[in-house]
Amino acid sequence: MDEPVNDFREAVLKAAHILDVVENYQWELGEIANGIIETRGYQALEEFSKEIEVESGVKRTASSFRIYAYIWKASTQIGLPKDLMFSTCRDIVFSKNKEKYVKMIKDGASRVDVKKEIYKDKYEG
Repeated sequence: MDEPVNDFREAVLKAAHILDVVENYQWELGEIANGIIETRGYQALEEFSKEIEVESGVKRTASSFRIYAYIWKASTQIGLPKDLMFSTCRDIVFSKNKEKYVKMIKDGASRVDVKKEIYKDKYEG
């Protein structure tokens, strides 16, 4: 993006799209990391993270991959849809009332409404 942002709405839409892509890749990283764990064990994530850094120059710790895998696995076990943003899945997985939020999603609530409800339950309830 070489030019300054003149259209605020356009900037919001572009940033929202980029975040959606990032969230999708986090979901995929969780699926990949879970596969590594299931086939080679947790200890293989150390080597996996080092090899990724060598290949890409991007550092992600084995701990990050463990978290991605945990959220991916827990999300699939409780029936969250794959197209739900990773951060929403994370918030639901680590919440105290998972069933409530899964039901909201399955009943058609938006991820924004679910995140607001999680926040309300956590800080106001």
